[in-house]
Amino acid sequence: QSILDAQLSDVVESVDRVVITGDLFNSPSRDYFTMFTNFKNTITRLARGREPICITGNHDQRLTGLFGADYTQIASIGDRKVIVDDECEMVFVCFNSSESGYFARGRITTSQFRHLGGEYRNLIAARRDLKGYLPIVLIHHHPFPYDDDNSASLMQKIHNRFEEFMLTLSGADKLHHWCLDWDIRTILHGHMHRARYVEREIRRDNKSSYLTAIGCGSSLGARGSPVSYNIVEWDSTTQRWVASFFESVNGGDFKEAAAIVSPFVR
Repeated sequence: QSILDAQLSDVVESVDRVVITGDLFNSPSRDYFTMFTNFKNTITRLARGREPICITGNHDQRLTGLFGADYTQIASIGDRKVIVDDECEMVFVCFNSSESGYFARGRITTSQFRHLGGEYRNLIAARRDLKGYLPIVLIHHHPFPYDDDNSASLMQKIHNRFEEFMLTLSGADKLHHWCLDWDIRTILHGHMHRARYVEREIRRDNKSSYLTAIGCGSSLGARGSPVSYNIVEWDSTTQRWVASFFESVNGGDFKEAAAIVSPFVR
């Protein structure tokens, strides 16, 4: 954590908002909650008092990410579902994909879709200026599968499909259609602990739109992955995303592993 803290002391001052897309703990416990609270307070201080926006993952609600449901620590984090950031003119819609589902899988309930849709609609009705803000969905589970690598070997494809089955977001198409209904075109997610940038065309009835999903790496290197963070920049002039992924391998300095510019004009 020391190398990440040192890096963030230089990085956080230059960004508008820090977002953490779940798996704040390894398991629900008071000790892990205390550790995360200290980390969050450090980020808040570096960000000039702007708290990071945090959503929950399966590890935050299930023992080792798989068993049971413990909302004790989650209740302490707070339950803000739609967050307006007037400084960067963005609206963050926060889903809890670990509230339902089983083991490490996720699912969004119909009531959650309705609740967030209603809250988002009421905000827009109360503040007409929000129609000019950029809406972004935050969710822990990935909205598009990871098992679509056609260049992988047969054994790797079998492994990828099994992993996807165990970790998937059930009914992901419902989220795609919800975003299409509300004209939301960006999703930031976590869960797989691997950086990823995906754009897919979503169609339903006579309506279609491109949906961008940007997945974060693992801040502290879960399961042997690099210690990492993302910097995601929205260019309002070109209406495109620029996503940069930074990694530290074996305690080395952080290097930019990839930089991706959205290929589609909105």
